[in-house]
Formats: sequence, structure tokens, C-alpha cells
Amino acid sequence: MRRYFYRYVKKKIIYPGISVCLFAIWFCFYHLHTIDQQQTGPSVLVPPMKSSRDQNRRICIDDKGELVQDSRFTRSRFGTGRASRRRFSSRKSSDDHCEDNITRPHKLFAPLHNVYNFTAIEQVPRKIVMQYDNFTLSPPHLPTIEDRLAFCAGQGSLDLVGRSNQHLLVGKVNIVRNGTFELPYDCGYMNDMEVLCEQRKSDVHVHALSPLIVPQAFVYQHFIDGTMPKLIQSLDVLKIPEVKLLLEKPQNEIIYEMLEKLNISTEKVLWYEPKKIYSADYLVMACHAPPLHPVLWRKMRTVFGVRSAANPVGAGRVVLFTRRKGANNLGRRMINLDDVIEALTSRYAERFVVLDGGFHKIGEAVTFFRNVSTIVAVHGGALYNLVFATPKTNVVEILPYGGPGDHTGVNIFWAQSELLGLPYWRLYEKTVSFTRDLVVNISKLTMALDAIDKT
Repeated sequence: MRRYFYRYVKKKIIYPGISVCLFAIWFCFYHLHTIDQQQTGPSVLVPPMKSSRDQNRRICIDDKGELVQDSRFTRSRFGTGRASRRRFSSRKSSDDHCEDNITRPHKLFAPLHNVYNFTAIEQVPRKIVMQYDNFTLSPPHLPTIEDRLAFCAGQGSLDLVGRSNQHLLVGKVNIVRNGTFELPYDCGYMNDMEVLCEQRKSDVHVHALSPLIVPQAFVYQHFIDGTMPKLIQSLDVLKIPEVKLLLEKPQNEIIYEMLEKLNISTEKVLWYEPKKIYSADYLVMACHAPPLHPVLWRKMRTVFGVRSAANPVGAGRVVLFTRRKGANNLGRRMINLDDVIEALTSRYAERFVVLDGGFHKIGEAVTFFRNVSTIVAVHGGALYNLVFATPKTNVVEILPYGGPGDHTGVNIFWAQSELLGLPYWRLYEKTVSFTRDLVVNISKLTMALDAIDKT
């Protein structure tokens, strides 16, 4: 009896367990090997296609190591693939909120910035739809084949090149009567208007309120890319005296000055308090705005007082942004910073400047960048200062990739440079630590600067 029991245990438990363990070991080894290959980039110019999905990907490196585009990119729409369309169509449209509030949308000029002279909230149409013009992003300048391969391997990079962002070309302002607001709430394209119509007991009630609670927008970087486009788009409605803004209290003083540039005083703002419910007779929902569009970003630059004329060729300072100890996110430091500074000093002499730290006043930033011709920086929050740069200012972003903290698919500063008319260069450098520190290839940096100085 005992012999049959042992045989049963081996057959039903031990042998299957061993098989599962061997499969787990094989899977982990294969998975980690695949991740390593993806992070370091393919070892051949045109990697072999492995699936029907891969067959639809563009071959972005030709036999000469140059970036190429195919016809698929001239007829595709950014972010509107089959799965994306199905996801959007399965949700109830944001225009179909609150049955009593349904009305025909008014199509107005985009954005609502010094176009309409509304003096009362009752004058504003209940639904405003704004259509923006199409635009495309050009490929970044990539000095070496290795950089081009890393760019092609990056998640999201291929989705931006040469594509028109059709579903991101619409802005909306909706007025909800007798609405209530509380977090969590998605202040973006997927915002749910139905929840605003639920009748709940509120802690704060005003006549007209526009809640703009964007994730992390209490810090300088995400106020620029998250909140400012929405403010610029809907300013003609938001500047009505009776409309209050609901914002998170800023951590950076420069945000208060940005609001002042839009003629939004602190008396007009309600600072959000956690767990409180807010209600209004007129809830102005201005969350639906293109996050990246040249019209909004260039109007933002104009609001800040940046001049539209470019610097003369060959003039202006060359600025190197360094990662200071007080940065919000540690890491992404240049291990060979002294060598980089020495190389740039010998090349540009008195034109070269090291910038360690940010700006506390918009005027300081605008004055500083007025005479800057080239910006060199590792990927980080300091590059949000691009909004203060004059047109044609060259941008050289050093992007950490490979290993922990891979930044291959991070494209925010490439997109911002394109929107603002700034020539953009990208250099990939492999990380050497868990904090994404890197060693800058001086020869590759010199190659990029040679090409910039010739233009």
C-alpha cells in the first residue's frame, strides 16, 4: 500500500512540480534575455520579423544606417489603432452627460484666447468644441547608427514620427449645471461627465467653478505640460470674474507668476483641499485640451514674453544643464561631467555657460534664454525651460537607455522642441547605475555640435 502511495505522489506531485520549475527557469532566462536585447537595441540593421504584428512595423533603418519612412505613416492616425478606437467607442461620449444638459455643441475658434469677450457665465454656450489643425513631428537628429537603432527600439518613438495626431486635435469646454466635483477624477480625454451630475452634499459651493486638478501639476514641470495648455485653450471663459479656478497649491513660486501672466489672480483661485467635495451652479469643465499642439505651446511662449525672432547664426551662448543635488528626481547624472565641461569650454570659450538650478522668475528665464543658441542636457525637468527659448535654439538631449530606468521611449522634449520650432538632437547613452547615471561619449557629442555649428 505504501509503495502505491509513493508512486502516486511521484506521478501526481513530484514530477509535475519538477516540470513546472524547469519551465519557470527557462521562461525567466528567455524573458530576461529578450528584455536585455530590447534595451540594448538590435544587433543588426534590420531585425527579422517574428510575427504578423511585427510585419506591420516600419523598417526605420535602411542599409546606409539612415532613418526612413514608409507610406503607412502618411495615412495612419496617431493613437487611433483598432484597440484604441474600440476603447473610445465603448465609452459613453463626454457630450452625452446629464440628460437635462444635452444641447448642440457650438464650434468656435481654437483656442479661446482673446477671441471672445464673455462677461458672464450665462453667455457661454453649454458645449464648446474646438478643432485644431493637423501637425506632424519630424524625426530627431541622431548622429550615429547606434542612436538610430536605439530610437527605433524605443517604445512610442515610431508612433510619433510623421503621424498626424487626429484624435488629439479636439478641445472641449462643457458647462454642467448644478454639478459636484471630488477626486479622484481624470482631468483629460477620458473624463467622465456623468459623475459630475450626481447630487451630493458638498463642503464648498460657489456660483461658477472650473476644476483643473491635473496629476503632479503642483510642480513646475507638470504645471507647464498639464495645466497650462488647458488654461490657454479656455482663457476667454476662465477669465470671467465670477468663475473660480480649483487648483492644487503650487510648490514652486514661479507657478504663481505664470497665473499672473494670464491675468489670473490668487483671489480667483480656490486651492484644493483633500477629501472635500466642491459644487457650483455652473461647473466649467475645461479638461479636454490637446496636451501637445503648436498653437497652444506657442501662445504659451508669447504669454511668457518670449520673442519670436531667432538668434543670428553663430551667435549666442551654449548652455549645459547639470543635475543639482536639490533636484526632485535624483539620478541621471553625468559621471564624466568635468570632461564634458572641459570639452565645451575649449570649444566655445566665453560663450559656454553651465546652468545648475532653475529660475524663480519668468523674466529671469526669458532674459537668460534670449541669447542662447544651443542647449545641452541629460533628460530631466530642466528641459521644461525650453518654453522660454527663442525659435531656432538647438536642443541636444542625452537620453539614458539600457539597464534599469530605461528612457528609450520618453519623447516629451522631442515633441516640445518640434512644437516650439527648436532643432532637436538626441544622443543615447547606456546607464551605468540603478539611478540611471551615465558616461557621455564626448566624440558623439562633438559630432552633433559640429553638425549644429555648420547650420
